[in-house]
Amino acid sequence: CNFNASDSCLSCAGATCSDVDQDCSDEAEETFNDWHCVCRSPHVGTSLGTPAACTYDECKFWDPDCDPNVTACNVCEQNNQTCHDPNYSPGSVGDWTCTCELPSVTSATAAVAICAYNECDSLPCAAGQSCVEP
Repeated sequence: CNFNASDSCLSCAGATCSDVDQDCSDEAEETFNDWHCVCRSPHVGTSLGTPAACTYDECKFWDPDCDPNVTACNVCEQNNQTCHDPNYSPGSVGDWTCTCELPSVTSATAAVAICAYNECDSLPCAAGQSCVEP
């Protein structure tokens, strides 16, 4: 690789990173061999001098216009549910789940769960009575 003293990122690494759909970052252009490949959003990851191993947590991906400091940005959180993505591989999509809060344990894959609560579990009947949940 033939480095250009003004920018090692563009003269060598730019092609390396862009070949795998990543951006190249060189914060100290006067220093050689300090460039990084950076994954493009919504993927996350960075690597010094080589393409990064990108990850993709579908639970953290939300509408870019959403401010997580003001409101819940993923659909599970917006519905008071917990989101879990079992595989952060960029090629693994649609496997995230929303799980209801206790006492319900209902969950759904790639969608908001329909939370079912059995009131008989939390509201015991008086002696000699039985509870029926329709």
